Amino acid sequence: GSEYHLRVSRHLVESRIWADHGHEVAWEQFEMPWKVPARPVPDADELPGVMSVENDATIVVKGKSFSATIDLRTGILTSLVYDGREMIHDGRGPALDVYRALTDNDNWFRGAFTKADLDDLEFTAEKPRVESTRGATRVTVDGTVRGGDTVRFEVRTTYSILGTGEVVIDTDVTPGADLPPLPKIGLTMRVPAAYETFTWFGRGPHESYPDRKRGAEIGRYASTVTDQFVDYVRPQEHGNLTDVRWAALTDGEGRGLLVVLDGTMNVSASHYDPRDLEASRHRNRQPARRIPLVSRPEVILDLDARQMGLGGASCGPRPMAKYILNPERISFRVSLRRWDEDAWRPAVPVVAAPRIERDRMARLSMKCATPGATIAYTLDGSVPGTLSRRFVRPFFHAGAGEVQVEATATGMLRSPVTRLVLEATEVWLDVPKAAWRVVDFDSEQPGEGWAKHAIDGDPGTFWHTNWQTTKEPFPHHLTVDFGETLTLHGIALLPRQGSKNVWSSAC
Repeated sequence: GSEYHLRVSRHLVESRIWADHGHEVAWEQFEMPWKVPARPVPDADELPGVMSVENDATIVVKGKSFSATIDLRTGILTSLVYDGREMIHDGRGPALDVYRALTDNDNWFRGAFTKADLDDLEFTAEKPRVESTRGATRVTVDGTVRGGDTVRFEVRTTYSILGTGEVVIDTDVTPGADLPPLPKIGLTMRVPAAYETFTWFGRGPHESYPDRKRGAEIGRYASTVTDQFVDYVRPQEHGNLTDVRWAALTDGEGRGLLVVLDGTMNVSASHYDPRDLEASRHRNRQPARRIPLVSRPEVILDLDARQMGLGGASCGPRPMAKYILNPERISFRVSLRRWDEDAWRPAVPVVAAPRIERDRMARLSMKCATPGATIAYTLDGSVPGTLSRRFVRPFFHAGAGEVQVEATATGMLRSPVTRLVLEATEVWLDVPKAAWRVVDFDSEQPGEGWAKHAIDGDPGTFWHTNWQTTKEPFPHHLTVDFGETLTLHGIALLPRQGSKNVWSSAC
């Protein structure tokens, strides 16, 4: 289950006026394509026992030297105690968050984000479903997340609390309609002040972001939470770490919390609440607010499935389309464990939650990341447990309904239940576009709005007529060779995505 990377670097063999002998001039890191056997998964039947106590407000799951408490009204893990030590500060366990203290470069979507009331979310949970075995308790919480008076996200959170004390959190998020691009999406939690040592395996040692990470090497790093702060002239988002596999917060005795991520995620640990950073940020052409920036004693730990790229919109373009975080359904898993030097190595004996997708040809497919898992499903919205349909291959399903899916594997706890509510859909013919090409046009904006973008199928790109030099008058034309004879039933004209400049006057 290990990873190996090869680092190649070049150094000065002689001293220069600008650097001494041995100075590193350049480096590159390569992931080795070695097939290392996966870590063995412990048998779920051999897990230590747990017991749970439920009342109207909470459910408490206890095992050997640990306890976990979930607030049934919000569906949030409010307490996690290992060996008598609390890992969660002030009841603020992992909860959905899409907010970061906006950067200078985030000006292009600041207005739309603020208007959508996404900086202060409110959680409401339905009555959870609790299932117990000898070695594990599972709590499934369906809830809504509101921004202002409007439901912005539907969230299913599944806690698999194992007899080892590990808490496996599966989160499935479905965004509502009319949402702007998001700064990030993931979980945020608070950890007590005593856990100041920050260790991680991912890119470092300095901060990095999806479109600014090539200069950060993958490795195992240790720092302090205090040293993660980046003192920008104007307070803003800082300290994000990309491609993190696991991270730990420990105290002076080497005890604390470990977070193991399913794949890689973005992680940050800070003593500064993002809303405090935003409140103390002075604005251009506005009087100073004079709100001092003060650190908090606790640790704000962010575990983000995705982060928006930074781009350069403080004085240039927004992020490239592939780094813009448009709202879409997303599922991710994190595991909380007590820390020891080898705690990150054991694999999770819980089958990964399956993914359900329906493409525009109305083909319904189901996938599970756990090797050898068997997937079963229902199409009528019934709760799994007596599922009779086994998924073998994608099949046609253009109708409406609710799909429920779960996966099983030998020796492992079955997966959390994944659901997808489907509306009746039109069926699109999958016309190959490889032969399509623009053969003539009368205007395009180089470097931004190439004419070829009109048919590339990517809503993040656009055709823009020339506005810098020639400024040819409207109307404009575009001639496309489809490579075959087609009967057109319509043309989809899309607005520019995520911009206040939605339509030009010609449209």
